[in-house]
Amino acid sequence: MNTLIIVIAHTPLASALKEVAMHVFEAAKEIMVYDIKPDDAPEEIQANIMQDIQQYEAVDQVLVLGDLVGATPANIGVKVAQLLNQQGINSEFFSGTNVCMLLNAVCYRSLPLDALEAKILEGGQKGMKSIDCTCQSS
Repeated sequence: MNTLIIVIAHTPLASALKEVAMHVFEAAKEIMVYDIKPDDAPEEIQANIMQDIQQYEAVDQVLVLGDLVGATPANIGVKVAQLLNQQGINSEFFSGTNVCMLLNAVCYRSLPLDALEAKILEGGQKGMKSIDCTCQSS
């Protein structure tokens, strides 16, 4: 399965997530990132993303990862995923992206989208922990 991963987030988060992922997986350099600035025009960013996707041959599915649901980057990501699905390219949008979600997306990118979705959400949840720091050290 040839999976394209796109990260759309408030600047500089998308680029930072990619840098962390590249530290772990060399394959992460194939991730497309879009750092959204406050004055960016959403329609222009959407058009740029759709045009950039055309550079990739034989894309079977696309993962679009965003930071905050309801914010401009997420709204762009949802629209991109919708447009891709309308074009017959299986696509999914995920919000609340953290490093563990992105690492699982890269690691398991050859899985079909439904199985990949489960791995991404599992990674995101496993990456969130509350550590008890009230213990006294001796």
